[in-house]
Order: sequence, then structure tokens, then C-alpha cells
Amino acid sequence: MSTIKDSLERSHADRFSGRERELARLATLFDPTGPLIVLLHGVGGIGKTSLVRVFERESAARGRQVRVLDCRGVEPVPLGLLSAIGASLGVGLKSVSEAAAAVGALAEPVVFALDNYESLRLLDGWLRTEFLPALPVSARFIIMGRSLATAPWIASPGWADHVLSLRLGPLPEADVVAFLARRGFTEAVQDRIARFSRGNPLALQLCTASLADKPDALSGDLELNQVIEYLAFTCVNEIADPALRDAIEAASLVRRVTRPVLEAMLPEHSAEGILANLRQLSFVEPAADGLVFHEAFRLAIESRVAAVDPARTRKLKRAAWQSMRDQLSVAGGRDTWRHTADLLFLLERPVLREAFFPSGATLPVERANPADRDAILDIARIHDGDSGAALLAEWWKDVAQLFSVVRGRVGEVAGFYVLARPQDIPQSLAECDPLLAVWLSYAHAQGGDPRRPYLLIRCLLSRVLGERQSPEWAACVLDAKRAYLENPRAVGVLTAIREPASIPQAVMDLGFELEPSLTVPIGQSLIHTAVLPFGPQGPMHWMLEFVGSDLSREPVGSSKPQVELDVSRRQLATRDGGRFPLTKLEFELMSYLSQRPGTVVTRDELLREVWKQPFGGSNVVDVVVRSLRRKLGGHAWIIGTVKGHGYQYNEPES
Repeated sequence: MSTIKDSLERSHADRFSGRERELARLATLFDPTGPLIVLLHGVGGIGKTSLVRVFERESAARGRQVRVLDCRGVEPVPLGLLSAIGASLGVGLKSVSEAAAAVGALAEPVVFALDNYESLRLLDGWLRTEFLPALPVSARFIIMGRSLATAPWIASPGWADHVLSLRLGPLPEADVVAFLARRGFTEAVQDRIARFSRGNPLALQLCTASLADKPDALSGDLELNQVIEYLAFTCVNEIADPALRDAIEAASLVRRVTRPVLEAMLPEHSAEGILANLRQLSFVEPAADGLVFHEAFRLAIESRVAAVDPARTRKLKRAAWQSMRDQLSVAGGRDTWRHTADLLFLLERPVLREAFFPSGATLPVERANPADRDAILDIARIHDGDSGAALLAEWWKDVAQLFSVVRGRVGEVAGFYVLARPQDIPQSLAECDPLLAVWLSYAHAQGGDPRRPYLLIRCLLSRVLGERQSPEWAACVLDAKRAYLENPRAVGVLTAIREPASIPQAVMDLGFELEPSLTVPIGQSLIHTAVLPFGPQGPMHWMLEFVGSDLSREPVGSSKPQVELDVSRRQLATRDGGRFPLTKLEFELMSYLSQRPGTVVTRDELLREVWKQPFGGSNVVDVVVRSLRRKLGGHAWIIGTVKGHGYQYNEPES
């Protein structure tokens, strides 16, 4: 008997078009000599999830097993992934050996597809070097993401022959035409939609939903991200229900849409009714205990909402934070990470948000192996001298398992860090390392409970820049955050600092402070200590309060000096006496922007209203803006860039 579910799946398959070549390559995962891993990557909206869902359905029809896991709901620690894989198999897993046994007991090979793999970046090294090598060859994996670091897989010994990198590009023109023809579009409209959507499945879907009856609107020389942004705005603007429009804008600001969060953000609307309507939208999909937007669509709406009405944006985020805070206080252990990730997503300052949710690919970090010893000690010798390298050699001899390394392009050690808890370290090591001895005394004086440990970062160095900010440094800092999750009762972090002036501002913004009593001489240098106290309730509560303080801070520019446009002299004047002469275009551009404070003005609008021409390269606008900012110097903040849209005049305070 055919069921409603069967009908829904056929409908989904009907929306999917082409990709026969890619499906055939995924099917090789079931060949005995096929790849063990497929790295499936491509820009947002290109159809990675849809492709794998069709592969899952076609495999099931042939009696083959494909298990799709949404990594957004998986805690990025080994036990989190083990639990998710176990749940997909209907068993409980707590160790790598248990996972290997469970997969080995299956009668047929199984493919695990890890969707939204960006959420598991903290586990990348562990997955590649410890987890996957321990599994039987009957386990195959598809790793799916927008920007995957493929080099570590190719460079790692043995992996190159077993990994297939599959990058999804635009749909072929024939597939786009077939897709549109099935929906009854004329050839003329098909051609316009095909050219405008660039073969991107999300853009194609939004075109057919929003602009099918307005083919004349499908024109203009836009980049793909601009196409998706334009279509997203159009789609939202055409929704007749104002409550649903409000809900889409509010939901774009959070990682996961839940009933309690919607009730807090939009108390005047019915959350149940809104959730029901959101579920009907093509760019919304179900997630663990909630709904999520397609990321490319969400980013487009979020940037617009934040740019057009920053005060409303902050109010909505603050309401969401209060709801998430209440949920976290009653969450069980398994849900703690999910609620914490929701909270961290609300961070407003980009440098802090990047520290937890990096937007681009990061360098691979993994546990050091015996062959890495000499490279690690060489880096220590470069930046800490012979005495520092000698101390690290003692650490390696006693606790080599606590070292993690950053790999370069060809697998070389480009940086490393050492992180421990007091209970991980033998007393003999404290007897030869004076900094460690001081740290252990400090931890003991603070209570010394091994169930509530300090996390000790004894060394964190890149080969080229040492402890100064670099891609290697950032990769180590991100990876070290996994220890926050694995030690939910930790009371703080102690980290060694060689040059206090080199500490990045982002680190200080997290709450680290130098503790003078923990400074010790080693060799010819003084080694300082920066302390980050989590407080008695541990790192999760610290993250909660950290996000709350970020949302409560004064908006940028609230205490900056006033800047005024002197019309008679065609100059910009500041309250502190500065004057900046402007060219004709600079003056007219500033005049136009200043008359629309807080409003996003597109480049096309500026070309039309200031340059008095209906078309032209947007770079001419950018050149004048750059010139203005150079003249403004410390006041350049007054001209804000709204990425993907244009510019905004930030009104000065009186």
C-alpha cells in the first residue's frame, strides 16, 4: 500500500534534477574497491543535502544502508559523535571499540553521511587519525560541508588512495531546462531563470517560487551571493502574512527555531501557528527539537535585518538569550551543548563569533604522533630557546598524549599546543618545570578539587609567529575549546604568555587577565600567566553570561565624537576641531548618506542618485568611499559597509 510518506518522497525526488554523474560516484562507496571517504563540498545552496537524500533513497531501494546525520545537533566531542552514530544504528556507543564492533556486526556495508560537517570542526583531527582508522572497511563515510579542508586527507599517510573529493558545481544547463519544463515554464522564461539562477539549486527554487510570473525582474549582472540575497528578500517581501514575515526575520537571528524562543522574541504572535507556517516553507527544514533555515537564505535575511534595524535586532537577540538561558538552566546533560551552541550563536562581535563558529576553513589540528617530537621541540627552541625546548622535552617524555599539532599543506607541523589538567600530570614534571609548580600551587590554593579542575595551556606556538595571532594560532585556540565541553565543571583556564603585548584583543575580550603572582623566570625570559575564571558553575554558565554581556554592551560608536557636514565649505567638521575638505563627489556622496542615517543605501542607488547614471561598475562608488575613509581617519566608522548590500551612514551621537 502506498503511503503519504511515499508520496512526499516522490514529490521531493521530482524537485531534484540531474546529478546522475555525482550519484554514480557516490554509489562507488558500496564497491569493495571504492573510496572509504567522499568529501562532498560546494557553496551554500548548491544541493549537497538534496543529493545525499536522493542517494539515501536510491540505496534503500537496492537494500543498502545510508545513515544521514545532521552534525548541527551533535556535540563536537568524541562521545557526542559516538552517541549520534549509535542512535542511527539503534545501539548505545561509548567508545571507538564499541563503534567498531557495532559496525562489524552488520551483515552489509553502511555509509554514514555527516551533513553540515562545519559544526564538527573540533573533531576533525580525532575523526581522521583515531576514529575512522579503527573502524572496519565496511564503514564508509560522506563528509559534507561548504568549505572542507581536503588537504589533510590527501597529505595524511595512506588516506590519499581512499578519499574521493567531490565538489558540486552548478547544475548543467540541460538539467535546469528539464527542471523548469516539468513545471510548465515557456522557453523564454526558462532562459531568463536559468541565466539568473546560475544553475544554483537554491536560487533556482527561489526563482520559481517568487519570480515565476515576473520574468522582467530576472535581470542584472549580479554575483551568485547577490542573486540569493535578492531572491531571499523578494521571497520574504511577497509573504502576505505580516506575522510570518516578522517570524522569518526573527528566526534568521538564531541557530535553531524553537517554540520557547519564538514566544520570547515575538510574544504578540502565536508560536504554534508560526511554527506550523514556517514548516511549509521550502527553505526551512526540521532539526533536533526545532527548525533551521537553509544557511545561505538565513545569512541573507540576517544581514538585511541587522543592517536596516540594529536596535530591533539587538532587542530580538536579547529576548532569545533570556529564553535560552532559562532552557539551559533545566537542560539535561545530553542537551547542554545544544542550548550552549544556540547561545554562542547570538554573539554580535564578529571576532568573538568567529572564535566559536569560524566561517571559513581552518587548519587541521590533531593529536601529535611520535614522529612529531623533533618538529615540536624545534618550534619551542625557535621561540623559547634551549631552556624552553628542554622543558618541553620533559613534557613530551611524560605526557606526549597531551600534545596536539597543526598540520601545514603537506602534513608538516606548523604549530602545536599542550593542554592538561592537574590530575593528568606526574609530580616529577612539576619538579623540573617552575611554571607548572606555581600553577599547581595556585590551583591547590583555589580548592584543588580534581572534579573541578583548571585547564592548563602550557605552550601554544606557531613555527613562524610564535604566540602571535596567526592561522596556526587560531586553529589551536579553536581546538582547545573542545576541552571546555569535555570538562563542564572546570573552574578556569591558565595559559602561558611570553610577551603580554602580543596577546590578541580577542583573547582579552574573552575575559583573560594577567596574574602577576604567576610570573616566573625560565632561562633568560619571564613567562607570564593569563587567567580566565569560569566561576563556580563552570564553562557553560560562563558562556551564558559572556553572551549576555556581549548583547548588553553599548552599541559601537555610542561614545564617538560628533561629525558634521559643513555645507557652505564642503567640508566634514568634527567636534574636536578636525576639518576634512571634500571633492565634489565625496561631498555629494556624504550629503546623500547623511540625509538617510541608519538606512542601507545600495551601490546602484548611489550610482543613480549621486553619479546620475543608471548603470556602471560599483567599483567607482567603492573608490570614493575608500578616499573618504582615508580622510576621515579615526572617524571612518561613520560610513558603515553592509556586506552584500551597500553602505550606511552611522549617525553620530550628540
